[in-house]
Amino acid sequence: MTPTPPVAERDVFAHRLRAVFERLAEHVEAIPPSEVDTKVLADGNTPAVIVAHVLGSARGAVLGIGCGVEVERDRVQEFATSGGAPERLGASLRAFVDEAERALAATPDGFFDEVTTPPQAWLGLASQQPMARRAALLSAVAHASEHLGELMFIKDTLAARQG
Repeated sequence: MTPTPPVAERDVFAHRLRAVFERLAEHVEAIPPSEVDTKVLADGNTPAVIVAHVLGSARGAVLGIGCGVEVERDRVQEFATSGGAPERLGASLRAFVDEAERALAATPDGFFDEVTTPPQAWLGLASQQPMARRAALLSAVAHASEHLGELMFIKDTLAARQG
């Protein structure tokens, strides 16, 4: 039996991001265009807000902290987002993963071991403190997964309302 060659860590992160973001895209594209700004819970998010927030958060965590790329993030605007065709929202999620894969591929070996103190704007509500680049990448996958669950709940709730 031939041993499996080791997989580069950057490739594992790219694979996990693509898997979660593809599922996000598929679920948002399944939401009727008239429902992208619908809250199914009074204190919940709309599908459009979820996409904007996941993208903003991932830009800060993956590109900014994880890959050392200079990015901007406006968390307030993420939660003020409205509108957008489901297909466009899905395309923006896929385009981000393409960008993230290029940034991950450009990182040198050992880069994820570095500890950095990111700008507060990239962190949202988290407190500013030193963190390993690897931790930011792991956090981005986990955070996007949480919002995938939220989006799945919204999609299923909207479908149940329509009978």
